[in-house]
Amino acid sequence: MVRPNSPLIRAFIAVELEPQIKEELAKIQEVLKTSQADVKWVEPVNLHITLKFLGQTPIEKIEKINQLLKDSLSHFSPFPLSLKTLGAFPKINYPRVIWVGAFSPENKLNTLADLVEGKLVSLKFPKEKRDFQSHITLGRVRSTKNQARLIELIQGTQVQEKTMMVASLTFFKSHLSAKGSIYQPIFKINLGR
Repeated sequence: MVRPNSPLIRAFIAVELEPQIKEELAKIQEVLKTSQADVKWVEPVNLHITLKFLGQTPIEKIEKINQLLKDSLSHFSPFPLSLKTLGAFPKINYPRVIWVGAFSPENKLNTLADLVEGKLVSLKFPKEKRDFQSHITLGRVRSTKNQARLIELIQGTQVQEKTMMVASLTFFKSHLSAKGSIYQPIFKINLGR
């Protein structure tokens, strides 16, 4: 039960990316920026894979989330994750969100996201309306300025395959500022024992 005046934080749970992955993604952003399209690019330091956006979260629920996920993920082994393709939502000819796909053997990342989703629904967080899609958001398109050139670059840019191990999840606090979002890690949950 949430107290009426309970302090809230904007929060999400994500996979943090290793530096070499962020470097590769930053290189892709630099190529796409040459289109001079109207895109709000995610700062390379903020690149991550969101598993579950929690939204406004009561501070007193944080420890429950931590304990529930620790217990649930203690049997989930670390696994490799690779960069895959470059694409856009909702579709390539109408880009709104530019992303790089992430691939994991046996769809382990999707299984992990489903597990996190199920556990958080048990704490009364709303269930996602869409199925989880394994991706890293590079930028959000704000207008159709130079859209044709942007689409051409998305279709023609190769993603260098880089691999990292997913060994933990991070609970982030998100603060919106005039310069964009600021993400602060609150706790980590290691996978496996």
